Amino acid sequence: MENKLWQSYFGAVWGKVCSIWHNIGGFVMDEKSGEFYADENCRALMGLRENTDYDKFRDIVALNGGGRDLGLPLCIELLDTPSGITAGIVYLSKEYMSKSVFEGLDIIPQSELVRLLDGMTRSSLLALVRFDGAGKLLDSDYCIGEALKAAFAVLPENTVTAFNSDGQFWIYVPRFVGKPEEFADNIRKAVKECCLPDEFGVRSSSNHSLSVTAGISSGFEVPARLMHAAGFALYEAKAKGAGSICCFDPEKYAKQKSDIENIRAFSELLDKNLFTYHFQPIVSSSTGEIVAYEALMRTKGNIALNPLQILNCAKNFGRLYDIEKATLKNTLKYLSKHQLDFENRRLYINSISSHALDDKDFYAIVNDYGELLEKVVIEMTEQTEISEDDLDRIRVRLEKNNMSLAIDDYGTGYSNTSNLLRYDPEVVKIDRSLISGIDQNSKAQKIVSKMVEYFHSSGYTALAEGVETSEELKTMIYFGVDLIQGYYVSKPKPVLIHDISENIREEIVAYSIEAGDNDKKVYHAEDNDVIDLAEMYKKRYSDIFLGTGTFTLSGKAEDDRAVPLSVTIGNGVDCVIHLKNAWLTIYEDLPIIKLGTGSRVRIVCSGEDRIDGRGIYVP
Repeated sequence: MENKLWQSYFGAVWGKVCSIWHNIGGFVMDEKSGEFYADENCRALMGLRENTDYDKFRDIVALNGGGRDLGLPLCIELLDTPSGITAGIVYLSKEYMSKSVFEGLDIIPQSELVRLLDGMTRSSLLALVRFDGAGKLLDSDYCIGEALKAAFAVLPENTVTAFNSDGQFWIYVPRFVGKPEEFADNIRKAVKECCLPDEFGVRSSSNHSLSVTAGISSGFEVPARLMHAAGFALYEAKAKGAGSICCFDPEKYAKQKSDIENIRAFSELLDKNLFTYHFQPIVSSSTGEIVAYEALMRTKGNIALNPLQILNCAKNFGRLYDIEKATLKNTLKYLSKHQLDFENRRLYINSISSHALDDKDFYAIVNDYGELLEKVVIEMTEQTEISEDDLDRIRVRLEKNNMSLAIDDYGTGYSNTSNLLRYDPEVVKIDRSLISGIDQNSKAQKIVSKMVEYFHSSGYTALAEGVETSEELKTMIYFGVDLIQGYYVSKPKPVLIHDISENIREEIVAYSIEAGDNDKKVYHAEDNDVIDLAEMYKKRYSDIFLGTGTFTLSGKAEDDRAVPLSVTIGNGVDCVIHLKNAWLTIYEDLPIIKLGTGSRVRIVCSGEDRIDGRGIYVP
């Protein structure tokens, strides 16, 4: 085997390489014969004994990632091999802690720990302990050393400690008596109470940032499984957040070991902030122009998790708040870097409203990106009820920072009429389940058309999401929605596009013209808006909706005719309308200006203003 398989993968030069660099080695495994060959460097790095058999070696390869970098000092890169053959290179990672950390401490290399585990029993306990927060301290290596000394003081006499990787250590108790959770809690308390300098250099026993996150395994008979279970438990603990502790015995490990890859990926995703985002255009239903983008969560690196899996993991491990924080911070950072690309377009950001950021975290983000928040539309996405206190806090933040609110998935779950009135958003996104195949579904057509009519009468912008066919696009435009989003218009992309396909844009314009003047196209004015009525006519708006604020309406159609446009003032608002040489008309027997119930409106006229039709309606 040494002469054939080994030579085919490593060749004659490999021996020379290994004689120069002792931190690299190689191995070959033959599944059919149940044999393996590992060179001297590989054996030394893995801590192999002379009598290590094929099964034990296979477990050690699996423990160290099987081709994945699990953050251990011992790394394995697998080579491309035919089925039944496994070959790989073993090497030490470049991450080492300062030797000063180990001064005065009895800490052995990981390879020696592997040898010791050969004689373990079912009563053995193994913990993989990580020290979190050291980066905030003045001398992180010194602080970890002091924390280790504090931990040693509460460990059983027969405990063995081995270096694992930067900030992580193995703690092995050959004959353990007691409860694993209490064992870990003693370590955590000892580290918390030890005197360390904080980030300002002040020695304190309560204010330093160092915490202990631990994965513990016990009750196993095979060393590789004991180590693997401890590593798995640490991943789960890290997924729950710094300072967490998880324990695995054979029964729990057997039930959950299939989840290790997702847990590893989720933990790495949050720890290293490996989020990235794709941007899907939101376009005007009358012109096809891009008016906004929705930021959609994606991942980079080797994180093979989709957004639904990420949110499920976050929910299971109590990390939804961290997802909310990362989403807002990352997307605003992108907006800040690409302001010229956004131009006057807005950014829709998904929000888990029941996990809204606390004041400290939110206003830290405001401090960094406050001037950009006026371009942001917060999109409430979760399917759970939100408390009145949380809703009030969100409203205050929106108002102070000139942010807008959108409700996602209207027509499903908690996105219903009663919550619509509670939230009072600017934009309502009609759920794709109502739009899918709507051109063939008469019942859905009746429901959605009434929805759009209701949204417009209440002053909301109607957005159709999930539009995937030309027929769905045409139907929703005929119903009078204001905005369109979906794969048919444009798929999410890793970069911002400035225009959608010309063919699709022309299709949108054609459908809009076909829909006729009787379909509502509502323009939602913002405070201090100066509204050019001729421009409104060109863009085929039929209605203007005004909330609280001051607004100016001026001009007439280019052919010196009245603009067929009605103005609606919301319920209970206080506004001032300046009419400057404005000429408005309406084709039906309806009022030009309609005041909402309880509204206070002052109309200031200058120049020559004309209001045809039935004039002003006051309830």
